[in-house]
Amino acid sequence: MAFTGELLEIGPQGSYNKEWMYVSTSDSFGSASTDGYFNSVTSVLKRNDTILIIGNDNKPNKMYVTSASGASTVTIAPMNAYVMQSGVPGANYSIVVLTDGSATNNQDILVDVKLMITEVIVTLRGAGTASDTIQVQTASGAANVTNAVDISSGADNAVIGAGTIDHANATFDVGDTVRIRQVDGGSSDCPICQVELRGVLML
Repeated sequence: MAFTGELLEIGPQGSYNKEWMYVSTSDSFGSASTDGYFNSVTSVLKRNDTILIIGNDNKPNKMYVTSASGASTVTIAPMNAYVMQSGVPGANYSIVVLTDGSATNNQDILVDVKLMITEVIVTLRGAGTASDTIQVQTASGAANVTNAVDISSGADNAVIGAGTIDHANATFDVGDTVRIRQVDGGSSDCPICQVELRGVLML
């Protein structure tokens, strides 16, 4: 039970999170979807990349990477972070993103549907520290979708919602970029956060 072959890049190019496909003729999906299976390619994988895994049991499924690039153990989780109801306009759609934590950083996500964001939920994976914030923005931080969500006093596992959503900036077309900006208040000790973007599909 070990990674064999190669990852085939099938998703966005450049600095965006990538989509990969992996086909195994020797391992089942259950085996290939375990933490540590992709350790030998940790240098090319980064947090929030997605992997379409097709095992020898012909049960394809998508997973997403939860570990940072270069991590000693590559960890992955089921792609149930993305929920869509048959692509019907008005259906609920959700994207979950993990921030890198530590210093101030951005996570840029390429949107593959037309989506209006209606709610943003932040779950801390560690205690917040002074002046730490999370904010959803448009591409390159050109405009703010939410307020800067204060996570500084949040405990590990705390769930905090955005207080405001600017309707003028909340709709993204196919091919647009949504930015998750995490600002560290100092000392590079901001916790990793799970940011869920909830919305509805648009025509």
